[in-house]
Formats: sequence, structure tokens, C-alpha cells
Amino acid sequence: MADMVGSAVVQEVVSGAFSLMRNNHEEMASQSHLIERLKWAHLELELALERTQRMPMIEVSLLKMRMMIKQAFQESRDLLYKQQTLRVNLEDGATKQGVTLAPSLPNRIMHAVKPFFGTEKGSISGSCVRRFEMFAQKTDKFVRDVESGCSLAPYRFSSPLITQLLEGKYLHHNMVNGSQTRTLSIFSCCVEDYGVLGTVIFYFKDLKTPTKCFSLSLMLRLSESTDIVGISTKCLQSLEPQLNSLAGVASEELAGISTQVNILTPGPALRELVFNATNNAIRGFRQEPLCCIGDGFQTSAKSMLSSQLTEWFPEQVSCLGFDCFISAAEYNLHSSTVETNRNTINAWPILELSVLFLPHRLSQTEDDKCCTYELTAGGKYRRPCKWLSELSKVAAYVPYLAVASFNLEPERTEYEMIWCSAHGNARYNVSKPITEVKRAPKVGAGSKTRRLSKRKR
Repeated sequence: MADMVGSAVVQEVVSGAFSLMRNNHEEMASQSHLIERLKWAHLELELALERTQRMPMIEVSLLKMRMMIKQAFQESRDLLYKQQTLRVNLEDGATKQGVTLAPSLPNRIMHAVKPFFGTEKGSISGSCVRRFEMFAQKTDKFVRDVESGCSLAPYRFSSPLITQLLEGKYLHHNMVNGSQTRTLSIFSCCVEDYGVLGTVIFYFKDLKTPTKCFSLSLMLRLSESTDIVGISTKCLQSLEPQLNSLAGVASEELAGISTQVNILTPGPALRELVFNATNNAIRGFRQEPLCCIGDGFQTSAKSMLSSQLTEWFPEQVSCLGFDCFISAAEYNLHSSTVETNRNTINAWPILELSVLFLPHRLSQTEDDKCCTYELTAGGKYRRPCKWLSELSKVAAYVPYLAVASFNLEPERTEYEMIWCSAHGNARYNVSKPITEVKRAPKVGAGSKTRRLSKRKR
């Protein structure tokens, strides 16, 4: 009887082992085939990304398509890496399969031999591979659409400036008229994930009237319908009331000079220099290229939040900087009551005011509330009163707070305040030039000098 039971057990074990080997062989062959298909789809996605890396994409829809292709590429890469790591671990015997031990003798024997014939844990499915193949099949049309968009016909664009910029040209103008100097530079480059970015830099200097001097810097995404002058004017109108007059002058100057620019064709070295500078800047200014567009393309919850900055500036604007000079006497709150203080303030040179707006910069903290930080004399940031949490109030009161700070601490030469939100921030900086104060000679020293001269006589 015992021999019959033993023979039945052995037969069951052998039959199960052969069945397991056959199924495992088929599954391994199927997994190997699926992995090969996945690798091919992964290469197709990689090829599409490489071919369109620096192609000028001016349509947001193409940027969205590329984002989806890039996400599928990253997912397929991670899946292939996981499969490769799993295979190496199995070959090294570093993994153990967690199979629950059954009380029966055949199950115990099958569990003992399963590590030699068992299936891999974490295998990929055919539906998963078909998903990546679907993306890979669409890359050909995507590349063709991008290439067709690169054939820039001049009649397509509403502004001749856009035509020149999208063709890779740089625009420059410099004019000196007496004490006034006007300099305008506009250049563009294609940055991966961000499309074609344009940068506008405009300087206006007046040696006779320093308070009329200003500079403007603007970075924005370009499209075939972009009106650079119009967007610059709209951004300048968002500045604080104290700068409205200068903003109006800047808008008029920019509109007049933009029709007189010289067309330049940059060389490879200059083009690479501009690309590196723009690439580094935009990734700090705007971490998510398509935030504030919607359609579920945001990668974080913070990019879905709006702030006062996103209401002030058009969506394609990533950075606005404005520098000018202000008179300290105009922002002295105590000038009408304290004569000594008024004379001290009036003796100061003009102050330099720098404003930097980053409408789409994501906060590094988890706090979604707006807050303001003030730079102390010791170089550290602190939170001032809560009533300065609104950006409009910060813009209005920064010059007054800066003059008051310089008045209380005469040795201080810089005042800075930063307004932060989960999505977007603004930086205000007021600088006081360092000047040498000529001291009058002491009476005693002067009289002593006169006595010495009399003795020589």
C-alpha cells in the first residue's frame, strides 16, 4: 500500500514538474517577445524626442503631444529597467518567491523545485506593451507635423518681427541722441518642452535726467500670432502706480524702435551661448512649461493655483524685469515734520529700484498662502506685518519702507522684499549708491596749520 501511495506521489510530482516546465517555457518565450516589442516601441519614442528636441514648435498642441510622448518614453524606460533588474536578481539568486507552503507532500515538493522552473514575478502584460506601441505608432505623424510647422512662410505671421525671430534671426537697435541712448535687443531660441522662447532687452539712458532712465527685460513663449510690443505694453501697465509714467514712456519707445531694428544672423558660438543662458533661466523661472493652460497637463497641484501675478500677465510670459531710478525725497514719510531728516534725505543720491516678476515659478514650500519676506540689515529674511500679504500693497509701499529703513540705518545700502505664493513670486529691491562724504577740517587743525605757516614766515 505504501509503495502505491509513493508511486502516485512521484507520478504527480513528475507530471506537475513537466507541466510547470512547459508553462514556464511558454511564458518565458512570451515575456521575451513582449520585452522585445517594448524595446522597439521605446526606441521609436526616443527617436521622435531626439528629432524634435530643438525644432521650433509654436503650437501649444504640439507641445502637449510631445509631453505625452516624453511621459510614455519615461514610463517604458522605467519598465524596461525594472525587468532588467529583476532578471539580474533572479540570476544571482538574490530574490525569493513568496509561495505559501501547503501541508500536502506534492505541494511541498513542487515548492522545492519551483525556484528552478518558476515564473518571474512582475512580468509585463500584452495590454501594457500595446499601449506603448500605440504611442510609438503616432510618433511618425507627430514628427511630420513638427517638421511642417518649421517651414515658416512669411504670410503666415501677423508681425514681421515674429517672422524674423522664428527664422532664427536676432534683432538689434542702438541709437545715441545727445545725452540719451536707446538700445533694443530681441532674440529667440528653441528650448525642449518650452517651444520657441523670445527674450526682449531694452535700455533707455538719459545722462542729464537719471530719473528717466530705465531698463526692461521680458521672456515669453512665441507663436505665429504673438504681438511682442503689445504684450510688453500690457506687462508694463501692470507695474505699480509709481512707475506708470515710466511704463508709458517705455511702451512708446519700444513701439517706435521695433520698426527700426537691424536683422542679424548669429553664428554657432553666439547661438549656443544664447541657448544655454535661456535654457538655464527658463527652467528656474517656470518649472512646468504648460502650467495655467489646463486640459490636465499640470504635473503638480501647485501649477493649478492662480495668483495675482497670473492675472496681471499673459500666460506665455515667464519673466518680467524692470529697473529704474527714484528720488528718495518723494518717498520720505517724515519730510514734512522733521527738518533735519528732510535735509538728510534730500542730500541722498537717487535710489535704484529693481522689480522682478516670475508669474509661474512654483514655491519650494508646502504653504499655499501668500506671504512676504523682508531682507534685514543682517542679510536674513523675516516676515513683516500681515497686511503686506497682498502684492498690490507690497508694490505700493516698498519705496516708502526702503527710505524709512535707510533713514533708520544710514550705513545700510540695500532693501529687499519678496512676495511669494504657491504659484508665482515677485522681488523688489531698492539700492542706495555708496557716496563719499567730505568732512570739513577741524578748527583746531586749521588754526594749528595757520600758526605753523606764520612761524615759517
